[in-house]
Amino acid sequence: MRCRYYEMHTFQGIHPRYKRQISERLYLAALEVAYGDSSEGRFQGPYPASVIRGDDEIEVTYDEGPLDVRTAENFEVCCAVDESTFCGSGEWDTTTVVGSTDVTVTLSNPCSIDDDVTGVRYAWRESPCALELCAVYSEENSLPAPPFVLNQHFPRNTPVKI
Repeated sequence: MRCRYYEMHTFQGIHPRYKRQISERLYLAALEVAYGDSSEGRFQGPYPASVIRGDDEIEVTYDEGPLDVRTAENFEVCCAVDESTFCGSGEWDTTTVVGSTDVTVTLSNPCSIDDDVTGVRYAWRESPCALELCAVYSEENSLPAPPFVLNQHFPRNTPVKI
């Protein structure tokens, strides 16, 4: 079992300061995994299910909703001149959340109309945000969406399942 410690990491030693939040997450996971009991809700935050790229926007659809979008930050996009080029560690363009629904987050597309989108990632840093200040959470249980990186070609107006 693993807890999303990235959200609570403060670089002040190995002992987490936010023990209550970690214990609540582990409690939900233990109920589901060990006993098959999901009566207290999901033990995971929302996970991306598909991505569709438009001309000006990129829409990320999550597996569960409703979503609680708390900030417009933490998403990045890889823009490339051809669909076979993928980004390394320093080649990602930051983007912002411009809208959301119960299960989708809409991002601005920083790529030019001629560029291909060959990657989308979220919270892909050692400590991407302060406690409970990441962008995407589950409204049901206030658990954050996990970090993800998708290195593949996203053709225009075609959903890509994850």
